[in-house]
Amino acid sequence: MSVRVALAVLLLCAAGCGAGHRDDGADGADVDAEPVATDVVEMPRHYRFEPVAIRVTAGTTVTWRNTDDFTHSVRLDLGGAQVHVVRPGDSLRLTFDEPGRYPYTCTLHPHNMRGVVVVE
Repeated sequence: MSVRVALAVLLLCAAGCGAGHRDDGADGADVDAEPVATDVVEMPRHYRFEPVAIRVTAGTTVTWRNTDDFTHSVRLDLGGAQVHVVRPGDSLRLTFDEPGRYPYTCTLHPHNMRGVVVVE
């Protein structure tokens, strides 16, 4: 098999591996979507934050609730921020005092779980 044919086969296989696959709240998570006005983020099954983007006013406490069967975490992407582990059935509450955009990630599933809190 020539190198070109082998490369073409490899590319087709790689493309097929992702065909029809969508990670809700994952790579398809649109952290740039219009934020939803809420102070609660669910971590349901299927490795996602729901909603992905939320909007709150300064001084609001946001609650993340883990309703999944797996442990997740929340780490604000602010350069070395603390990792908050949230086990199944547990919740995390963080207060946002300053206006701004606060992206966050599940450090246990960073490829799948990203979100943002927009504080006005």
